Amino acid sequence: MNDSKLSIKHACAAGAAFLGFISAAAITAAFLFTRNSTIVWLGLLFILLVFACATLFVAFLHWKLVLFSDNLCQTIDDMLNGAAAPQVCEEENLFYKINHRLVRLYEVMWENQESIVKERADLQELISDISHQVKNANQQSKNGKCHAAGTTHAREKAAGVFAGFQRPA
Repeated sequence: MNDSKLSIKHACAAGAAFLGFISAAAITAAFLFTRNSTIVWLGLLFILLVFACATLFVAFLHWKLVLFSDNLCQTIDDMLNGAAAPQVCEEENLFYKINHRLVRLYEVMWENQESIVKERADLQELISDISHQVKNANQQSKNGKCHAAGTTHAREKAAGVFAGFQRPA
């Protein structure tokens, strides 16, 4: 059997078989030393109780693991759908630790989303301004004004910007 493919169920079954074999060997040894059948029956009862407790414990762990994975999947689905921020748990357990990291991830993703929306709006505004300026320049050239008013305004603006620079000789 490949160790990477070993499931929890197979590990529990192998552990139970091993403990069963050791228990049967211990009961057999106790019977051979004492020749008392009461020891065998008490040993079998003890082994039965131990296996019942172990089975209940494994079932409880399985139930908690399923509950944990369901909560985790629900939180991730809510984050992906953008429904709401993940609920913050105040219990100190494994789900709390993972939930805390998911809340932080959600906040970072939300901030990134907001910055992308803002940048997109700024870019759209710049494109709109450039488009408006190009249309006005085309309109003026079609009307025969040929940048006369715009050229003097642009020269005055450029002179103000480049006033501190000296022209090379």
